[in-house]
Amino acid sequence: MEKIDYCEIAKQKMQYFNYSKRTIEVYCHYIDKFLKHYSDISPTKLTSSNFQKYLDDFKFTSTSQQNQVINAIKFLYEKTLERKYSKICFERPRKEKHLPQIIDIEMMARIQCGGPDGPEENCTLNYLELVKEQLYKL
Repeated sequence: MEKIDYCEIAKQKMQYFNYSKRTIEVYCHYIDKFLKHYSDISPTKLTSSNFQKYLDDFKFTSTSQQNQVINAIKFLYEKTLERKYSKICFERPRKEKHLPQIIDIEMMARIQCGGPDGPEENCTLNYLELVKEQLYKL
């Protein structure tokens, strides 16, 4: 009996749905990793608890990686194996919050260091004035 290559099937379906080349590479990597984790079980015999346990035990390094793993496994489950994923909790990470950028490279170029009080004091004062100017704009 010929072994079915689920990674190849997933890849073909992603190409059909016009996924980017890089997305296909990343998803195939995580699908392959998942299938190797459960190499003793046929992918068609995997249950929703197998999928959920894998996601629960996976050590994510970032929120984007977590989303990539979830999306890859969800694609395998829903599009490749053609199953409903209602029993699996594809819980998404909270969106990372970033501080607003109040000074950019152009503004840094406007900071002129040097002067009668010494370079450090004058540079600091120029920087503080520009930051204050940006804060008033917010």
